[in-house]
Amino acid sequence: MRFFSIFFLIICLSSCDKKNSTSSNQNLDALDNDSISISEKYYKEGLEYYDNGELEKAKESYKLAIDSCVSKNFNVHYKYFSDLFGIYLSKNEYGDAIASIKDFEQLDVQPKIDKMKLAYAAYIAAYSGSSSFTEALDYTAKLYQISEETNDSSYKIHAIFNESSIYHKLGDNKKAFNVLNDLRNSNSNFSSSELSFITGDLGMYKFYEGDFKGAIDNYSTSLFFYKKSKIQSRTDNIAVQYANIAEAYIELNNLEKAAVYLDSFRQLDQGKVDNKRRRNVFKYELRLLKASKSDNKRLESLVDKITLDQEKFYSERYNKDLEYLSEEKEKSETLLIENQQAELDRLALRNNFILIISILIIGLLVALFFVFKQRRDNEIKALRDQQRLLRAQMNPHFIFNVLSNIQNLLRNDSKAASRFITKFSRLLRKVLENSMQNYVAVVEEVEVLTNYLELQKLRFPKLFIYDFKLDERLNDEMISIPPMLIQPFVENAIEHGFKGINYTGEIKIELIFTTENKRFLSCFISDNGKGHTHVNNEDKKSASVQLISDFIKKSTGSSIETNYLDLDQKTGTLITFQIPIQ
Repeated sequence: MRFFSIFFLIICLSSCDKKNSTSSNQNLDALDNDSISISEKYYKEGLEYYDNGELEKAKESYKLAIDSCVSKNFNVHYKYFSDLFGIYLSKNEYGDAIASIKDFEQLDVQPKIDKMKLAYAAYIAAYSGSSSFTEALDYTAKLYQISEETNDSSYKIHAIFNESSIYHKLGDNKKAFNVLNDLRNSNSNFSSSELSFITGDLGMYKFYEGDFKGAIDNYSTSLFFYKKSKIQSRTDNIAVQYANIAEAYIELNNLEKAAVYLDSFRQLDQGKVDNKRRRNVFKYELRLLKASKSDNKRLESLVDKITLDQEKFYSERYNKDLEYLSEEKEKSETLLIENQQAELDRLALRNNFILIISILIIGLLVALFFVFKQRRDNEIKALRDQQRLLRAQMNPHFIFNVLSNIQNLLRNDSKAASRFITKFSRLLRKVLENSMQNYVAVVEEVEVLTNYLELQKLRFPKLFIYDFKLDERLNDEMISIPPMLIQPFVENAIEHGFKGINYTGEIKIELIFTTENKRFLSCFISDNGKGHTHVNNEDKKSASVQLISDFIKKSTGSSIETNYLDLDQKTGTLITFQIPIQ
């Protein structure tokens, strides 16, 4: 949340005071003393009601002061009207505010040009507050024109400033910035107060455009001029800029400097700082703690610090109330004690609410963490169970095929069968060893594949040849992969791809890293057989291949790709997939 400059009528009204102070004194001497005393009596009564927070009674007193005033002096009517108008704005009673301006315009006040300027400025404030921006811009143009004609720089500045503010409310921050920046770059001689307002809002527009460094530069300039100024709200405006600079540094992730400006904010007299700003600074301090990943003790310390600060703030306010109420009798003192207790209860309730919300948020975050961790653990366990299921279903299938081959050899060539059985026993032992592991070294898996291919060559001596191509990095690093993922595709090539061919088949197995991502190993299995269409027609997709496809999908997020090796002739098969590694 951003802090906006409070600029309503400050420049123009101060200008009116300076320009009309001499004439005002002269005219006041000539006024009827009774009429002055009656209107002033109502006005002072309204001030007392206002100081006590009784705004409705204050409004009625200010209206009586205006109605009973017979003076034609601008300054007299200005203070009555401006205080009444200010109450309407503070209560968002914009309809009544506009009606009071129309009544003010009907008054016979001298000089009339000053009355007109003040009325235009008031219309701008009322229409802007009620979000009637078209009307507000119209009166901004009127105020600018009349200021140009009378060479009144204060009202001119006020018109431009409000034009910028209206564009901001319309969401056009770029135009708002340009209007205000042109004002700052003009040849006008600004006071420290005017420069502080202008640069403060320029910083705000920079912030909304995401230029946080530019925002800090303008906020710092505004802070400099606020420190030089002597306006009544000086402390509160300095607090605004400290808070704005801290927020910009938080956005830039410069947490150290953000902490410095938040500490500067806390060093100010908090009794003179608007409570809304204090709440916003508390939010910034929470953001700072979150960004710096501080532990719960820091959060608790911040809550304690804010609690003490709030107690100090309210204690100071109570003391001021006590000074006023001490002049009253027992009834007023009893009322003060009740109000104090109510405020303390409200403060305690709010602090307890903040503490409970903080605990609930922390508890929710912890619960979400454990739920996420449990879900991930379950997914990993399911994946490993899937791997074991894959091997459990693949190994009997593989052994059955080999035994069938041995049976055929025993019928035709007993010596070859003996050699086959010897190689098979070695292969079987290695397969059984690997089946107990989730991952095996790449070199061991290649060894199993080599033994399997040699067994098949004993069975089909002239049917095919094979070749392995391994990434050079596999020799330098201890890389492991899930076992028995490649063998079923090699078996399909021999049993189906080379079935009935009249030339020497060729199987190539390639394991390489194709990307910088070393979480997966790319596997390419190619053969120059009849092609995958003939294979699919002759034999349905085996259960082992389907299990491998499901496993690859779950563990890598990718699918197994099957293409022709020779696209023109539609022969040969190229199998491509990713293998998870450890």
